[in-house]
Amino acid sequence: MNASRYLVVYYDKSSDDADEVMSAIYTYEASPEPLTVYTVDLSNALNKGVVTEDNSNKKPSKASELAIKGVTLIRFRDGEVREYIEGKDSVIDYLKK
Repeated sequence: MNASRYLVVYYDKSSDDADEVMSAIYTYEASPEPLTVYTVDLSNALNKGVVTEDNSNKKPSKASELAIKGVTLIRFRDGEVREYIEGKDSVIDYLKK
């Protein structure tokens, strides 16, 4: 496992989509050589600062620039955003590849 490469999946764990997203994460984690997956619950009050109803920021350079709109997956490498995937279906498709 390479700690400099990982995925972060942002989603509302209280939403109707939560079970489907979590299932995709479990499928990904069972695949050969998965990256570590971290999850962020967008329904948690501590994470409300990154939630936006407007435009998301697909190229944040630091945590304070995060602006997440719905289910989102960000792939990091060496502390930098390498891939940004937005939308439940797109995130699930990525995780099930």
